[in-house]
Amino acid sequence: MTQTPNDKLELFEQEIMRKAAAQKEEILKDAEEMKRAELDKEDNRLLEELYHKIQEQILEVRTGNIKEISRETLALKKQLFQQREQHLIEMLARARGELAAFVKSDAYETYLMNRIETFVSEYKLDGSVIKVRTADLPYADKIKERYGDCTVEADDTDITIGGAILLNKGRGIEVDLSLDAALAEQRDWFYNNSKFNFE
Repeated sequence: MTQTPNDKLELFEQEIMRKAAAQKEEILKDAEEMKRAELDKEDNRLLEELYHKIQEQILEVRTGNIKEISRETLALKKQLFQQREQHLIEMLARARGELAAFVKSDAYETYLMNRIETFVSEYKLDGSVIKVRTADLPYADKIKERYGDCTVEADDTDITIGGAILLNKGRGIEVDLSLDAALAEQRDWFYNNSKFNFE
């Protein structure tokens, strides 16, 4: 059976989406591996540093200077907390830089359209508003074409890096698939799963 141009276009689009999905999975997998490696390396360094400080404190306890040790322990916890905060700030700054480079790449449009496809498959509601960065407004026609009945608006307050947010006030739904939200989730993950708890 002869394929029509529309059939070929559909096959071509399906292949592009398949490749984009594979690339996305590879990027996410690489990012997760890098994150784990960085956290493990930092965990080991901080734990070794903490171990040496604790050994010093044990020697001081043996000399009977318990009050001084208590003050130093509190100071050490504060210092380690500050170091953790500084490491987190640096890691997030690196991640933000990598994401800023990503949104300038050719792969970003595919990524953004995949977020819109998620809205289509899970939150297809008439009268929705899809928010993007001002820089992404040139994609508005493509977004409307894929999503259907929606308004595309700029929101440079909630979306500073990239991605999209879907709002449907009538249904009380807000779905944040922005890169900003993903980065914030990583920060929360770090706090909840790192071994930097000093209590």
